[in-house]
Amino acid sequence: MAVELSGGEYWDSRISKLQNQFKQRYDEAKKKLKNSTKFQQNLFDGLRFHINGLLEVGFETAVQMIVEHGGEYDFYPTQKTDIVLAESLSNSKKNSYAENLKSGFS
Repeated sequence: MAVELSGGEYWDSRISKLQNQFKQRYDEAKKKLKNSTKFQQNLFDGLRFHINGLLEVGFETAVQMIVEHGGEYDFYPTQKTDIVLAESLSNSKKNSYAENLKSGFS
């Protein structure tokens, strides 16, 4: 028998599940990088990134670059997200991020 969740509970549950799945891959990649000579901790230290859409360098490469330089990746943007990486965003998406993220857009 399935448990019914309200809209908000469903979305929170979905985000949590996806974040946990990604966190496992992220933690493994971060551990490998910390043990390699490629890890350069200071450049993005203390910064949190979210990727929206496709990037020329590719998703996996972008996340690897963030981790290599000490940054954190947010699967979903949150109030803690500092930087959104995107090749192009609509004005409505820019406005949405500006309202919901602490840094906004310049």
